[in-house]
Amino acid sequence: MKRHAATVCIAVLLFGALGAGTVRAAVPKTWTEAAREAAKAGKIVLVIYREGKTGQSDDDSSSRNASTNPRSYSSTGSSGLPITTTLSDKEVRPLVKRYCVTANFRKLDEGSGWKTFEKQDSPVVFAMPDGTFLRGISTDANPEQFNAALKQALEKARELAKDAGNKPAAQPAADPAANPADNPAAALKEAEALTKSGRYGEAVRLVKAVMDAAEADSPDAKRAERVAKALTQEAEKIVRQAEGLLSAKKPLAAFRQFDEVIHLFAGLPVADAAAKRLDELMAQPIMEDYAAEYAQERVAYDLYEKAMGLHDSQFWKDAAARFQEIVDKYPQSPVAARAAERAEFCRKQGTEPPVMPTID
Repeated sequence: MKRHAATVCIAVLLFGALGAGTVRAAVPKTWTEAAREAAKAGKIVLVIYREGKTGQSDDDSSSRNASTNPRSYSSTGSSGLPITTTLSDKEVRPLVKRYCVTANFRKLDEGSGWKTFEKQDSPVVFAMPDGTFLRGISTDANPEQFNAALKQALEKARELAKDAGNKPAAQPAADPAANPADNPAAALKEAEALTKSGRYGEAVRLVKAVMDAAEADSPDAKRAERVAKALTQEAEKIVRQAEGLLSAKKPLAAFRQFDEVIHLFAGLPVADAAAKRLDELMAQPIMEDYAAEYAQERVAYDLYEKAMGLHDSQFWKDAAARFQEIVDKYPQSPVAARAAERAEFCRKQGTEPPVMPTID
């Protein structure tokens, strides 16, 4: 018999159309808190209820309860669910990260009276803060279907708000990390701080967002270029280290350094140059054996991106497992250190999950 915890993911999303600015709210710890935050900020709620085996055999009351209890849904297991894969997809992840604030719960409180689930047969739904159903979606929805469902839910939410004579609440000042283009000065200040602390990937994301939105030769564009130059200088230091490792006849270590530049500074010319250099090196006949060995290790970067998708959606248990897989299988990769730190963080987040309260 297998026991898997049910997980409820409550994600609060903006009423605004896709592409609008966003606000990063505090992570809600209960449904009441999430609903209150949604109502205050003019947002909708995404509820994902994941439930695996209950510990009973497949032919006993667990299967019967699934058909009679609207809060009891079967799934393909406790981890690796299709909806989890969708949320970590490279097309969905930026959207979820930009527009969602999530809170995970291991189980629903059966006495909560959560209207969203009373008459719905889908374990993934969009709802108003008061529990009014907006849109359901299957757990095996692909990225395109998920995004389409989100748009439809937002449109319906706006219609309901309009019919009720309500307007979305005034939004507080935007977090520069949530939407850099809305507050470029703050975003660039944050990018400068991140650069100094060695968090290059996050800094590059902010700088690129400002550069893409700013008008040519504008003050914001010029400042973004200065920060990008500082980041490029940091990347060039890593490139020089890689070349030094090559001279010292340590090609695998050199490959890892080039890959760090490629992934941490993605979007900057220095990353493109590093990618070209690495491809050239790995294509050399003398490097054939090293290239074959390193090709297997590079999988760590793909695993890290998938784990970050789970991390950003606060599927802590699944994310911790993915990060730990990197640590165990690819200890020599520079990604392993970051993965170990993330794995520990995820494990701490999932230690004492809150329980759904009763709703008045």
